[in-house]
Amino acid sequence: MAKLISKTLHQELNALEDHAEIVRDALLSLRRGSGGRIRLIATELRNLVCYSSGVDGLAWRLLRRFGVSDEVELFGPQNTGSSNVPASGQLVFDYQPILISQPQGFAATSYSRSLEILIKQDQAVSVRGQSITYERLIKSIAEQMGTGHEPPGIERQLADINSILMDNEHVYFPIFQALGYLTLHVVERILQAAARSDQYRRLQANPIDLPLADCGTESLQHQLPAPARELHSDTGGFAFVVGLPTDQRWRERGQRVRFPPVQSGGVRVQAWKTRRDRFVVRIDGLLVPNFECNRPVPPLPGENFLLAVSWNRLDIQVFVNGARL
Repeated sequence: MAKLISKTLHQELNALEDHAEIVRDALLSLRRGSGGRIRLIATELRNLVCYSSGVDGLAWRLLRRFGVSDEVELFGPQNTGSSNVPASGQLVFDYQPILISQPQGFAATSYSRSLEILIKQDQAVSVRGQSITYERLIKSIAEQMGTGHEPPGIERQLADINSILMDNEHVYFPIFQALGYLTLHVVERILQAAARSDQYRRLQANPIDLPLADCGTESLQHQLPAPARELHSDTGGFAFVVGLPTDQRWRERGQRVRFPPVQSGGVRVQAWKTRRDRFVVRIDGLLVPNFECNRPVPPLPGENFLLAVSWNRLDIQVFVNGARL
């Protein structure tokens, strides 16, 4: 391999702005189910925020050069435990979303987090007991399903992740949307710092970051999905966290609330509250076709509740916060 010549600071800042512009355009044109755009975002995030080939991400190198903060504001629980999921079988999938805005009509606590630490250290998903960081997820998608290389196969964990659908989308869709949005905001801080220091003249006059409304993530913010279990056998289970409206009158008004369906391996779980204050859970794809549980809404303290379903052949049970319906 030929010896590389170091890039100048101006060249690196140009590259930073170019990569961020690609992420920005992909987010603006992203539509539900648009896998091609997610591949593009993953590839660009690998360049910007991932350690690869012995080199740190471009954004982090320049962040330290200009002393810029990478703190971002997030919403929702920082950790959703799975110890109280009363489902059988090995826990094979665990997913905690990144909420980048206050979910409209739902309660969620805000907190600050270093984006670099979030990407490098925090768990994006857990597959078959192995934790996968956001950095590793980005690199896996970019290197096995990205725009630079398309190998004839993918690793088992990535295949498992692809088998889980949340509201008819792969679970990493909202992850990459959120990471793209947050990365653009940090990149904008770097470009502003470089311009103030008179070391860089920006290529674009307008800010590179985006308002949340332009990122196509609003429809994904009202759900708080959490642990899932194996759905490919006669014995298994499924669980996810459901966010509640902040308006405590939602029952008295007869408001109908439908939560996004979750699907894996041919099993589809749907949950909703009827206007008559009944809580319905419907499961398709098991040995019992179109199983449906219709009960009065149980007491639901707090900002959200854990809905779990477990089955052992024809024995199907539904739980809310560990209590069987």
